[in-house]
Amino acid sequence: MIELGVQQLITSAPTINNLIGTRLYPISLPVDPTLPAIAYKDIGSQSWPTFDTVGFQRKRFEFSCYATTYLAALTLKTTLINLLDRYTGQLSDGSFVSSTTRITGTDLFIEDDREYCLTVEFYMSYTEPATT
Repeated sequence: MIELGVQQLITSAPTINNLIGTRLYPISLPVDPTLPAIAYKDIGSQSWPTFDTVGFQRKRFEFSCYATTYLAALTLKTTLINLLDRYTGQLSDGSFVSSTTRITGTDLFIEDDREYCLTVEFYMSYTEPATT
């Protein structure tokens, strides 16, 4: 599954690991998280299957970068953009990413939690490894 490959790519990158360690979570942050941290989710996908394979696929990921200061959240978002924007290559799950394109993002402040949340979205085009 490409999600596992993307998670490994992000957490193993020294520039990201220095900021969040392994605090990369699917969908949402845990209760009372240590910040900074990132939550990611799949917000849409397309597939062009063939008779033999699942074919070429495109997935839209949203990454939410959380921190207690705007500068820390912006640093995390910028570091993530530098890692993923235009990324190509083989992921640890065996998926081959042919292109990654940044789409959009938003900046939010969550009053109740007193934390900043900066989001960025990417399209990731890829093929999965063949299954037997």
